[in-house]
Amino acid sequence: MPPSIKNVFLTGGTGFIGAQVAKELVSHGYAVRGLARSNASAAKLESLGVTAVRGDLTTLDVAVAEANAADAVVHLAVDFTALNESLEQEKHFIAAVGAAYKGTGKTFLITSGTFIGIGSGRTPFTEADDGVPGRVRYDVEATLRALGGDGVRALVIRPPLVHGDVPTGLVRAIIEKPKALGYAPVVEGGAAKWPYVDVADLAVVYRLALEKAPEGFSRYHGVDESTPNRAVADAAAEHWGVPVKEVTVEEATKIYGFFGSFLGSDNTVSSEATRAALGWEIKGKRFLDKLEDGTYWKQL
Repeated sequence: MPPSIKNVFLTGGTGFIGAQVAKELVSHGYAVRGLARSNASAAKLESLGVTAVRGDLTTLDVAVAEANAADAVVHLAVDFTALNESLEQEKHFIAAVGAAYKGTGKTFLITSGTFIGIGSGRTPFTEADDGVPGRVRYDVEATLRALGGDGVRALVIRPPLVHGDVPTGLVRAIIEKPKALGYAPVVEGGAAKWPYVDVADLAVVYRLALEKAPEGFSRYHGVDESTPNRAVADAAAEHWGVPVKEVTVEEATKIYGFFGSFLGSDNTVSSEATRAALGWEIKGKRFLDKLEDGTYWKQL
C-alpha cells in the first residue's frame, strides 16, 4: 500500500509548474514547506499557502533537514537560463536527499521531461522507456532508479510542453514569434509531433503519484496530446496573416534557443500507463483548442 503522506517539502514552488503543484497539494490538505531563494519567492509561496524555507539547492543542510522532517520531497527546481550550473547543483541536492532517504521508505519525486525520449526510436515513447543516454535528465532518472532499489519510493514525472491560462515560455514563443518574423517557422515540414498538457491537469499527476504510486521506482507521463508541429504553425500563420516557412534545425535554435534544436525531432508520447495506474483524467482545454477558440491570441 502507498504510504500516508501529510507533510511535503517542495522545491521550485514559485515556477510555472511548481506553483500549480503547490496549489494542488495545499487544496487537498497537504502541509507544504517550500524552498525560497529570496524574500520575493518566500512571499509568493506564502500566498499559495506554503510555508517558506529560505535556502536553495546549494544549502544542503537545509534541504536534508527539511527532507527528514517531511514525508515526501517533491523536486521541480531547475534553471534553464543557467542550465549547466543548475544541473550541477541539482546533482548534489539529489545525492544528499537520496542518502538521507535510503532505507526509510519515504517518497522522493523529481521532475524530468518527455524530451528525454527524443531519438529513442520509440513511437510512441512510453513510461516504460528509459530514454536516450546523454539527454538532459537522463542521469537524474538513473539516480532515482537506483534509489528505488535502496528503500526509497522514487518517482519521476515527465511533463511535455506545458500551457496554462496565459501563454508562457516556449509555448508563447512558438505562437508569438511568427508575428515578428513575418512567417511561421517549421522544421523539416513540421511533421514531427510534440506533446502538450494544461498545467492544472499536470499538477494532478504529481498529487496522484504521491497518493497512488507503489513502493520502489515508478515513472509517469503528464501528457494530454501529441500534436504535429505543422498544425501549430498553421494556426499561428492564420492568426498573424503570414506564411508557413520551413527552416533548418540551426535556424530554429537561433529562434527558440535550447529547445529549438529539438523541434525537428518527433516526440510522440503516450500517457496510457499513467492514466491507468493513477486514474488520471484530462479536464482542461487542449493546446490547439486554445488556439482555435481565441483563448491565447487575445493575450498576445
